[in-house]
Amino acid sequence: MFVNGKEHRSVWFEDDKLCFIDQRKLPFSFEIFVAETVDDVAFAIKNMVVRGAPATGAAAAYGVALAKDGKEEEAMEKLRATRPTA
Repeated sequence: MFVNGKEHRSVWFEDDKLCFIDQRKLPFSFEIFVAETVDDVAFAIKNMVVRGAPATGAAAAYGVALAKDGKEEEAMEKLRATRPTA
């Protein structure tokens, strides 16, 4: 998606943070939602900040990557529990 001449993906990783185009705001506003923790990613999926099966899957995978100190399994369970509608 091009906004103000700049290309944006739906989901991207930047500076150890996961960024999304906030789908709840479109088409009236263009805002970026920044997730720094697994909880932030779970919120984004559950509250449809990120929408669509491919973008949701990418967000969940990146969310696991945000897990710290060997807590990947806990992160996966938390993200599975979001039960997105895609």
